[in-house]
Amino acid sequence: MIKTVDLRSESKASPRDGVHAARWRLPEDRDANSLIDYHLYGEVLRIALGEPFITPEKLSSPEEGLRNRFRKFLLLQKPTQTNVRGLLSILARFGWLRQDETDRLRFIITEEGRTVAALSQSDEVKFRRLVAQRLNERYVIPAWFIARLYTLNPSGQGEVVLPAPRRGFVGERRNWKDSAWTPELHLEALEAARTANRLMPGSFPLNEGTWLKAVRSTWNDLASGKPPRNSRAKTGLGSGRQTTFGVRGRLLHAMREATVELMLCAVPPGGHKPDFSDLPQPIHPRAFKVWCPRLSELEFIFYTDYHPAASGRIIVPCGAFRSAAPADTFEKVEGVSDAAGKPLFLFRPSWNWIRESFLAVLLESYQAESKRLGAFYVSLLAVRDEVCRRLRLSADLFDELIEIAYEETLRDISVKGRLISISLESDMRPEQRNAVGLNQRPVYVQKVPQSLIAIRSSKT
Repeated sequence: MIKTVDLRSESKASPRDGVHAARWRLPEDRDANSLIDYHLYGEVLRIALGEPFITPEKLSSPEEGLRNRFRKFLLLQKPTQTNVRGLLSILARFGWLRQDETDRLRFIITEEGRTVAALSQSDEVKFRRLVAQRLNERYVIPAWFIARLYTLNPSGQGEVVLPAPRRGFVGERRNWKDSAWTPELHLEALEAARTANRLMPGSFPLNEGTWLKAVRSTWNDLASGKPPRNSRAKTGLGSGRQTTFGVRGRLLHAMREATVELMLCAVPPGGHKPDFSDLPQPIHPRAFKVWCPRLSELEFIFYTDYHPAASGRIIVPCGAFRSAAPADTFEKVEGVSDAAGKPLFLFRPSWNWIRESFLAVLLESYQAESKRLGAFYVSLLAVRDEVCRRLRLSADLFDELIEIAYEETLRDISVKGRLISISLESDMRPEQRNAVGLNQRPVYVQKVPQSLIAIRSSKT
């Protein structure tokens, strides 16, 4: 039997009026430019350790700065000038850097910053938790986002879907100002919402009529704006692409923006009381694009845009607000609590606790994907997405568990009365070589990125 855990947050308040009766404090910061890969916070501090001061120019320097580099086998891209300034600003707000009084462009590492720089090298998990605590202190959004997920789908333990057009839907290219809303577009959006709730009940809690009206309004607004310019895509004059757009891309944009604005506004869908005293849109759609990867890195959520069964973004919380929780299944995150003061506990079960459930769900998810494709080796990333969705695991925790499982299968192991063996490959299936496949976070096993999995099973 698969072992499950109830991740629902403790609450006596009406779900539609927020998970908690108390209002959330207003964020001190709203700037999304500072919200980049948390590894870069440590990179900046380590650079500052060896310098009398650092500046935006130094961090942008190809020779001395945050050039492309690998950290824990992840390629960290060189940030933009805007991100660099945001990085320095937030590290100063954390108290890890301070601005030079005589030159505001110079930043000097503090004593606390030196301690944190050492922590980022010696214990990445503790560093990650500290970053989560500081981000929550300044922005409030990390804790509020988790609470809102449970408000949106309490019976589904916080699972939500932001619908997208079917992967097979392409549509034509149109002139930029052509905002015609056709029956085909209406049905595409409607079916996406209904499919989400059919596959994952309660995951799309919005009124269909209200949502479709918002999607169409956003669609029209996009047509009234100016076409984006992209020199690398040759969208300049004479290219023919500057004044045209792809229907699928615009529909996806309209659906995503409408969903974020309705799901993540201050008053939850169907509710009456705002979560904040004066914050009508806690997360703007542009900031949402930034917060999802940040919260995933912090292990607060798992999300995917590439689940084989659903078109859209699936998000699940990887923790809950509780008065207390067993140490073999949960880890308390210091300094992160809900509006009522209950601390956040991340679901971090020991291998002994989750072993049978993990192996059983891994096998079931592999078999479903193998049957769907008619292949022995299938995408490990697709299997990972389903396992994390069902068991509420973070991507980092999945890496740890699949490595233990893989090492165990070097010996004979059994699950549900069957012997299983796991094979992993770093090669890619053809569909993984396109832009979509290459954008997915890899799975690291024994410090090597893996992309394919095959599982053999036989009766004991």
